[in-house]
Amino acid sequence: MNATARPLGLWSATALVVGNMIGSGVFVLPAALAPYGAASLLGWAFTMGGALLLALVHAWLAQLVANHGGAYAYARQAFGDTAGFVAAWSYWTCVWTANAAIAVAFAGSLGAIWPAANATPWRGTAAALAVLWLCTAINAAGVREAGRMQLVTTALKVIPLLVFGVCGLALVHGAAYQPFNPSGQSLPSVTTATAALTLWAFLGLEAATVPTGVVRDPQRTVPRATVAGMLVAGVATMLACTAVIGLLPHGAAQG
Repeated sequence: MNATARPLGLWSATALVVGNMIGSGVFVLPAALAPYGAASLLGWAFTMGGALLLALVHAWLAQLVANHGGAYAYARQAFGDTAGFVAAWSYWTCVWTANAAIAVAFAGSLGAIWPAANATPWRGTAAALAVLWLCTAINAAGVREAGRMQLVTTALKVIPLLVFGVCGLALVHGAAYQPFNPSGQSLPSVTTATAALTLWAFLGLEAATVPTGVVRDPQRTVPRATVAGMLVAGVATMLACTAVIGLLPHGAAQG
């Protein structure tokens, strides 16, 4: 496929990274991090630093290895077909199991807005299957259509998160984050505990390295999209989760 026929540019590739990273973490992390209060920022800083290093590694590999397939291509290039197969199989298994979980979560969220959608197990199953088939139909329509949809859905996720995070932090006051470490644990323990939780928000940073065969100028576009997408998604999620902890009364987020 020549460069002019490749439909995914920098914006679409970046949206692919951001869209894959931002998901259920923004809903579950505030409750999980609330016992640690403002000290949870230590975990965010630790995880974001590690994620940035991983993004830079993927960016470097994307420049060196032009093969289509991301981690599969890198493992195969370095260690042979067996390692490439294991990497591809493991990644594929993670993706399809995650898709099932996301579909079920979608049905549950839809039920909060429209209770009739999952009033019975059959309705909940139908809603989950419907969203899976809808996404499949969009992908089957072509890479260009899937890229456009990714841009739209990513904007619908990122913009509200950034607005909420910035406005939320502007409304809270310092007392909301006191004490700094309500858990009473040592700061190194808090850092490792919260880093294990916040890592969930950084899964998917490798997304742009997978479809390099349909990305324009992949050796330039993919590295930029990987690093930029990781930073945008990470900052947006961190701001939103930290704002929630500061806006709710102490202990409320844990419920």
